Amino acid sequence: MGLAASAWERRGGTVVTLLSQMSRYLPVAHVDPPARVHPERFKSKSMIDYVRLHEILPQFLIHSGLRFQLHLRLLRRAVETLRAEFQRLYQAGERSEVSPQELWGRLDPYFHDLDLLTIQTLLALRAFFPGLSKAELRKFGVELHCQVPWFALSDQTTESKGLSH
Repeated sequence: MGLAASAWERRGGTVVTLLSQMSRYLPVAHVDPPARVHPERFKSKSMIDYVRLHEILPQFLIHSGLRFQLHLRLLRRAVETLRAEFQRLYQAGERSEVSPQELWGRLDPYFHDLDLLTIQTLLALRAFFPGLSKAELRKFGVELHCQVPWFALSDQTTESKGLSH
C-alpha cells in the first residue's frame, strides 16, 4: 500500500507542477478556451461537488486567456484537494482494522479522479503549447525539466510548437 501512496504523491505533485508552470507562462501565451470539465465523469463525491461548484464561472468570462487561467486553477486546486483527501483516507485506513480490499475499494474513486485530472492537465498542456512562441516554449521546457527531471521537450516538439496530431 505504501508503494501506491508514493506513486500517488509523485503523480499528483507532477500534475500540480505542470499546472503551476503553465500558469506562470499564461501571460505570454495565446490560447483558445479550454474544454469543459464534466462533473459527472468523476467518481468521488468531493470532486463532483468541487467541479459543479466551479462549473458556472467560465460562462461569465469572455476573454479566452482568463477562461484558460480559471481552468488551470480549477485543475490545480482539484488535484491538491484530491491529494489531501487521499492522504487522509489512506492514513485512516492504515490506523484502523480495515481490510486491504476494503481500503482499495475506498481509494479506487480517488485513483479514477486523479486519472481524469491528469488527462485534463495533459489536454490543457497540448492546447497550451501552440500558444507559445518557439523561444518561450523552449524556455518553458527547460524550466519544467529542472522541476521534473524526466520531462523533456524534444527538438521536434519545439520545432512544430506542439502541433502534432
